[in-house]
Amino acid sequence: MSEQRKPASCEGDTSTPQSAVKRKYQHEMSDVCSNDPGNNGRITLEFDDMCTDVIEMVFCEMQLQDLANISDTSTRLRAIAGAVFSRKYAHRLMLLDVFQYMDWNDFEACERERALSEKNDTIARTCDVKIWLKLMRNFGAYIKHVWILSYGCKMNIALLEQVFAYCSDSLETLTLDGYRMLSVRKPLTKLQEFSFHAKRFESPEALELMPNVRTLILGGIPMTMAKSYAKVERIELRVESDEEVQAFISFIRLNRQIKHLSVCIAFNCRPEHNHLIYSSIADNLEQLTKLKLLVCNRTERYAQYRFKTVESFVLATLEGIPHPAYMFQFDNLIKITLSGTAARPPFCMSVAKRNTNVKILKLDYLHYLLLDADVFRDFVKELTELEQFIVPRINEKNKSTLMNHLGSDWEQFEKETCNFKISRRRLYRFRKIVSKTCA
Repeated sequence: MSEQRKPASCEGDTSTPQSAVKRKYQHEMSDVCSNDPGNNGRITLEFDDMCTDVIEMVFCEMQLQDLANISDTSTRLRAIAGAVFSRKYAHRLMLLDVFQYMDWNDFEACERERALSEKNDTIARTCDVKIWLKLMRNFGAYIKHVWILSYGCKMNIALLEQVFAYCSDSLETLTLDGYRMLSVRKPLTKLQEFSFHAKRFESPEALELMPNVRTLILGGIPMTMAKSYAKVERIELRVESDEEVQAFISFIRLNRQIKHLSVCIAFNCRPEHNHLIYSSIADNLEQLTKLKLLVCNRTERYAQYRFKTVESFVLATLEGIPHPAYMFQFDNLIKITLSGTAARPPFCMSVAKRNTNVKILKLDYLHYLLLDADVFRDFVKELTELEQFIVPRINEKNKSTLMNHLGSDWEQFEKETCNFKISRRRLYRFRKIVSKTCA
């Protein structure tokens, strides 16, 4: 390919349009495809005989599976397919779903898929292991984002070895479901995010070959994880035993630069563990801006913990397990998210009274007590700086009830809201309800 010739257009490209490329090289195709008198009028053109721009134009219209298959046919077509892949798929998340595990009933997995899809524009998904191996072998140098969903698959180690063998110099994010062991033989210098969704992570030494990782999402805490990771800023962990609590505290003390922290306190944790976890966070993380607590056990010691730098706080508790809001105090809180028991009155109302400067409030659903017009007005009126009110799981019935109870105030409420929709998987943002509506 000469330096002056532009590549054929792919989805998202701004280079030469396909129609222009087709007109430019139509005479070449006509000459090559013309009847040869010595060949009894049969066409002698083969696909590999066409010019590179025309082949690229064809490749741009191919699905990922077809592109992977044709890249194995010849060295020239592999090079052309690689150029097309780098423009069309390099920014996307490569998802291998061996058993098509993920479906709309798996809410947690779907939420991860949605979040990654928003982050990486879209997901390129395959369920064929053979196609996956071809993608790694032929296009590994261009692949930046990888997610493997392979619960129970006997080929787990082989699949991951292909990723490390061909993508180690380009990999930026890696998400694994269904693994326990992780053998890394070469430093992953560009890796920024590592997610390991499994109950146990038995290869903490692999983290030492991720020198620039900034996000660690682990299903459990390795006992030998109490080390300093200078560039780690975001941590998501699950704590469920005495040993893990101690490992967590040691890890926090050695990594005080953490800015985003998510901790799941498992059901089998003893109640006194909560105090150790909360106090270690409040005492050591002086740069923390986002804190998420998923509490699955009962808290018996109701001490107070002040988080001076936290701007976004998430508290999710199991239904039926009380978790008093006065335990957590903030100096700079802007957004608060409550789920489970914490989202029910009187807990959510107590949070509103103690954090009147909150600008964004998210409840997992609208409790029936808040459908009362007077209660709703009083609740919102406490939040004098409120700009967004988010309810992910509101339904038509609750919406109608709220409309009827607010009466004439509903028109003003609806006027001041921007994206009020009924859907299972979207967030609903309500802009600030003006004071005259709350009167």
